[in-house]
Formats: sequence, structure tokens, C-alpha cells
Amino acid sequence: MEAKNVELGQLSSGHVGVPATTRWPGAAGTYEVTASVAGFKKSVRPGIIVNVAATVRVDFQLEVGSAAESVTVLAEIPLLKTEKAENSAIQWNTSG
Repeated sequence: MEAKNVELGQLSSGHVGVPATTRWPGAAGTYEVTASVAGFKKSVRPGIIVNVAATVRVDFQLEVGSAAESVTVLAEIPLLKTEKAENSAIQWNTSG
């Protein structure tokens, strides 16, 4: 979660707890609030007005985004030699 004070250009970020609430002590003004969670599309709410000593509730309904996966090859394994069994081996990678 991020909250940007539009007039002052101040950006505050915080971790969403359980229940999904975040509190920022900040100056009164107009804010742009952004919610982003892995696996969901980012949502931005501009024009949130915060007055002195006020509590403002901003609800988000996040849409499911695309899941992205990447594989990084760190080394090449020699190709299997089918004519001889003397160089055979099995390699398992269970990380991740």
C-alpha cells in the first residue's frame, strides 16, 4: 500500500495487516492511494481528501492478475549420450 500526498509530494508506504488495514500518520491534504499485491492487478484511488485528525476509509476490490513465472538457467547440463551408459546421471533440483 502507498499513499502519496499530492500537494506535498510525500510518499508513504506500508504493509497490509490482518484485517487488511494500514494506518499512516500524515499531513492533511489530498492523497492518491495505491494497493498492490502479488497475483493481483494494481489499483489506484486518486482524490482522497484527508482532514486534520481524521480517519479515512478507502476500500479496494483487487482483480486477479496474471501469474508470472520465470526460470533462470545457471549452468548447462551435458546432453545425454545414448550410445554409452558410462556417463549417465540424474540431477534433481528441489529448490523453489
